This record gives sequence, structure tokens and C-alpha cells, in this order.
Amino acid sequence: MMKTARKALVAVLFLSLAFASFSSLFAVDRDGPTKPPPRTYAKIADINTEKHTFDVLSRDGKKTTTYGITPFTKFVVNGKTAKFDDLKKDMRVDVSSHDDKTATRVDADDPPGEKTGGEGKKK
Repeated sequence: MMKTARKALVAVLFLSLAFASFSSLFAVDRDGPTKPPPRTYAKIADINTEKHTFDVLSRDGKKTTTYGITPFTKFVVNGKTAKFDDLKKDMRVDVSSHDDKTATRVDADDPPGEKTGGEGKKK
């Protein structure tokens, strides 16, 4: 009788734990959807290819922010998939970052009057 009670207790504990873990997968976020990362609309002031960083000058020209990149940073130049080396000084840029230090996505466009492709070649 003791073995049966012990097996039943183990089964109840296992099912309770499984239910608690499984139910959290369907939990409702009561705070609503998560906010997208903040974005910065500005222009590239400087690029440091050795440190893999770039400086972005705010639209009002009063603040410069330095962003680093990771292997997961996504680059889009003139609407085409690109890479860090395709960024050029004075490009208009929109940077997504979760911490204002590391870029998660960089959308860049040529300055007015210049057009290059995503691979940095003139059209």
C-alpha cells in the first residue's frame, strides 16, 4: 500500500509541475505588446572600421551617439541587404538599439544627390 501511495504522490507532483510549466506558455501579457526598440533618425558622422563602431549625429546636430555592432546586426542600405563596410559618412541613418550602445538594425540611405547600391557600388 505504501508503494502505491508513493507512486500516486510522485505522479501528482509530476503532473502539477508539468501543468505549471505548460500553462506559462499560454500566459497573457497584461501589459500589452512589447515596445519596439527606440529608433534614431540622423546621419553618420564617423565610422571606425577597426573597432566596428560608427557615430551618429542627431538631427539637431547637438548630440553624437556611438554604436557598436554584433554579428547579428542587420544592415540595409538604400533598401537592400548590406554589410557594415557599405556604410559611408554622411548617410542618412535610422538605428534600432535596445540599449543605445549596440545597433541591432541599421537602415541607411545615401545623402541627397548620391546613389549607391547595397553593395556600395554606384548605380
